[in-house]
Amino acid sequence: MAFMQYDFKNENDLEIIRKSKEMLKNEIPVFNMISNTSNNDFAGFSEVQKLIGDKMNSIIPEHTEERYAEIIKDYKDYLNTNIEL
Repeated sequence: MAFMQYDFKNENDLEIIRKSKEMLKNEIPVFNMISNTSNNDFAGFSEVQKLIGDKMNSIIPEHTEERYAEIIKDYKDYLNTNIEL
């Protein structure tokens, strides 16, 4: 699982995903995009979806340390409850 600051209008951010997919031979992680939704270019969002499909987990609009900690805690709780290791 990867978290990344993402500007849907920035070609450099899209290139990071493109290169990740190429280098990892399509075994890319699930992405959680940290982005200000009021500035999203949803055409850019479509490009991301074309590249990674269901590997795009979420867009996180809230930019606070507390929110990030909650997301990671929820993910760990989910793993502990639903996944046999």
